[in-house]
Amino acid sequence: MNIPRPSIIIVGAGQTGRDLANKLVPDWDVVVVDVEETKLKLLPESKHITRVKGDATSRLVLKKLELTTASYFIIATGRDDVNLEVARLALERGTRRIIAVSIDVKRNDEYLKLGVEVVNRAHAVVGILFSKIEKGKVVASGIGLGKGEIIEVTVLPGSVVVGKRLSELRPKAWLVGAVYRRDEFIVPHGDTKIQVGDRILLIGNPDIIKVIAELLRTGSPEFPLQYGARLLTYMPSYAPEVSKEELEYLLKNTRAYEARIAGSNTRACWKLESDLKNAGLKISYDPQIKFQENPQDVLDKEDVGLVIMPPFSLSILEIIGLKKGWASRIFDRVNIPVLIARGTHPYEKITLFATSRETLRREAELAIDLARLLGSQLTIATVVPPEFSVDREVKVESEHILSEALQIALMYGIKIQEVCLEGNPIEEMEQFSETQNLIIIGHKRGVWNHVFKPDVSLHVASRSHCSCIIVPHEG
Repeated sequence: MNIPRPSIIIVGAGQTGRDLANKLVPDWDVVVVDVEETKLKLLPESKHITRVKGDATSRLVLKKLELTTASYFIIATGRDDVNLEVARLALERGTRRIIAVSIDVKRNDEYLKLGVEVVNRAHAVVGILFSKIEKGKVVASGIGLGKGEIIEVTVLPGSVVVGKRLSELRPKAWLVGAVYRRDEFIVPHGDTKIQVGDRILLIGNPDIIKVIAELLRTGSPEFPLQYGARLLTYMPSYAPEVSKEELEYLLKNTRAYEARIAGSNTRACWKLESDLKNAGLKISYDPQIKFQENPQDVLDKEDVGLVIMPPFSLSILEIIGLKKGWASRIFDRVNIPVLIARGTHPYEKITLFATSRETLRREAELAIDLARLLGSQLTIATVVPPEFSVDREVKVESEHILSEALQIALMYGIKIQEVCLEGNPIEEMEQFSETQNLIIIGHKRGVWNHVFKPDVSLHVASRSHCSCIIVPHEG
């Protein structure tokens, strides 16, 4: 049984039109229209190619073509004014699907207003060249807006996301649309694990998914994008101001693409916004953001990857465990890192105080990512009580923590220093912080500080001599 071949009309027998006809002819009946016979003669000889010499801006020429029966009407003359006129006339005759190749991207809107699909030649070429240069990444040029909001990336063996579930990547301003694994198409879910060689289709903000693609492909450092794309600086009226220089340093040296400011210290907030905008940075203050009331809701809505707060002190009531202060309440209600900014940047020396094997991986990956991104010296430190007051199990646990931290660092190809301190954990960490630019410590949410059982992370965050990142986790 003979199955009818679909038909397509191509206006323009230039290089684009000829190459397209050549690719389509095995399965399509192709009609090519051009005013120049010399171009038509360059088409391959085939019974499935019909050459029509004529001006497609003429109604008489279009009338001779079977426009209403063609599956597609392609316009590729090399001139936008000609393409637009052909499209307008073809629409008058009830032509179905029209696709035009635009030359000047600024005229794309004119095509779209007519209801014509448009492919910009420059965008298409850039996408192809980018894919050749950046092996393992393909930018879609004829899908969606064509602005790079859709990228296909191949996961390489060295990528640190191999074996991770998609839910662990915490996508917000981007998502995984599909996973291609060998010859299998996978509809992704939160439990889908990434494997070496997976081709992952990313969809999202073009400014963000470029670096997300690199993170998935090679595991390059991308802090804070694994948590969110923005920084949020919180400045309440009852606390000191956040260091303008430290916020500027973070905006310039991390992957965050802009910052938000929230807080009741309006004078300081407006000044911070003005100073950093004058420095050419993307930042905005919104007095309507009620961060203290619903912190995690704000972070989710604003796609925040790092909260930045001023230093704080513990009151007597907090120390003895009768109340929780403003900083402690925030630590308990967010699930992304919080930086207590003390202006000790640049972060040339970073120390992770590892206190639990259960949460070590998340804290170590953050510390390692920052160290790789900033070129910092990284130390992993544990603290055990004095020899006379501790049993062998505590010592063994400390050794296990350091060993696991070292394995994680080796996976990322980074060298670390290991330090085991002995004494009161809060005092030892406070003293050690004098020699560092940034310390990182995990915080168990919901734990009450008590004079006889102090919350180590809360005390360290309030007493540290350098900037401190708190990494909250479930209690």
